[in-house]
Amino acid sequence: MCIRDSPYTRGLVHSTPDIFVYKDLWGIPGDVPAGNEFKGCPFSPRCTQKIDICSKASPVLMPVGGGREIACHRGGIAGLLEAKNLNFSYRLPDGEYLQAVDNVSLEVREGEVLAIVGQTGSGKSTLAHILANVIRPESGEVLFMDGNVSGGNYGNRFNGIQIVFQDPFSSTSNRFTVLDAVKEPLYINKIGSNGDRLQMVKNALELVRLPNTDNFLQKYCGELSGGQRQRVALARAMVMEPKLLIADEITSALDVSTSANVLRLLKGLQNRRGFAMIYISHDLSLTLKIADRIAVMDSGKIVETGNSHDVMLSPSDEYTKRLVGSRIGLCCHTH
Repeated sequence: MCIRDSPYTRGLVHSTPDIFVYKDLWGIPGDVPAGNEFKGCPFSPRCTQKIDICSKASPVLMPVGGGREIACHRGGIAGLLEAKNLNFSYRLPDGEYLQAVDNVSLEVREGEVLAIVGQTGSGKSTLAHILANVIRPESGEVLFMDGNVSGGNYGNRFNGIQIVFQDPFSSTSNRFTVLDAVKEPLYINKIGSNGDRLQMVKNALELVRLPNTDNFLQKYCGELSGGQRQRVALARAMVMEPKLLIADEITSALDVSTSANVLRLLKGLQNRRGFAMIYISHDLSLTLKIADRIAVMDSGKIVETGNSHDVMLSPSDEYTKRLVGSRIGLCCHTH
């Protein structure tokens, strides 16, 4: 099943239980406009990658290869981020160097979920930090919305790139109130007035299903549970309304029940808000439920990539086969 061509087709696939039986169902947000009320593309009001022309003119069918045609002003699902030939190494105490990211290239498209999976030490978190411009690669480049990430400062603007880190206890200060923690990126980047920032914080907390009362806003992060604290970290990212959210093993420090709740919240947000997501994990079962595509990392390299169903159920790389085979309940077909 090819879902890379049309945003509408992708939405239908995510709404259909018979195609990917391992996934949760996520319908297409919004309502279909009445036929006499809209002049442009009928999917435009619900499309996450619409541009101005989409609401003004109906697209015509154009060939996209493989005998298929698509009616979309952007030619189908558009590219959002592209990484080219990334390299990064760490210097070890003995003076040797560890190649954490080794000539990695990948692409993320508008509104999709790309999972990067691998065992501990495979380089996936280092790659996530490069893509988020937390660290800079030794060579290679990251292009976001046709601009260079390191030069565009996309983490410090609306509709840019935001990252939620693995450990909520180190990514949010005990000395910060909830209001301070969520408001900080708005304050640093001089976005909005004080009143605007307060309302944006309240909206972000509501998105992640946390109270936005004055009492909760004045709580210190050190008073919160692990699940609440990770939701605060997520609200801090969502307050910037990112086009791309990078979630770096955000449930690994939480118990099983809390982890499931946070993950379902995250996927629900992604579906409703339409942002793309890079989901970093070593848990193959979870990635199969939420990811459109999977990239498998081993020793700093991407050894396999493809749609989640194919990679998990019919892997081609030997490392991927071993990784899948180690998970109870996942059936690996080697033919």
